[in-house]
Amino acid sequence: MRTAEGSIGAAISASDAGAKAYAAAADLVDVALQGSVPRAERVLRQSPWAARGDFSAMLDALEQTLGDAARAASGMTPRRALPAALKAPRPVARLLEAQRHVSAAREAAQGNVNPQLLVAVLTEDLAGALTA
Repeated sequence: MRTAEGSIGAAISASDAGAKAYAAAADLVDVALQGSVPRAERVLRQSPWAARGDFSAMLDALEQTLGDAARAASGMTPRRALPAALKAPRPVARLLEAQRHVSAAREAAQGNVNPQLLVAVLTEDLAGALTA
């Protein structure tokens, strides 16, 4: 895609599937910060079988979104607009910790791990990293 200027990440995020993944990533951060009941509801909405495809794309988008939030917290311009849940100032170290949790979940998703379990652990980890 010419508008992506050679960036695979930009090409993916410009696609409909990319937009869906970024919207799902924003929703996951929002749910993680809302408390235990919304997190449990989100876990139950997660399909227990498809750890690849849309779920992996959402994890990729979430990792990039947290990276953009860290850029913004460092005084740099983020590559994409930040979701509302990440516009509040947070320490860069906390955002990078959250990004590491997403990276670990992404790696686990490549194995035979139940996506519901991954979402349960990840939303708890994100809440801890982003609200501490």
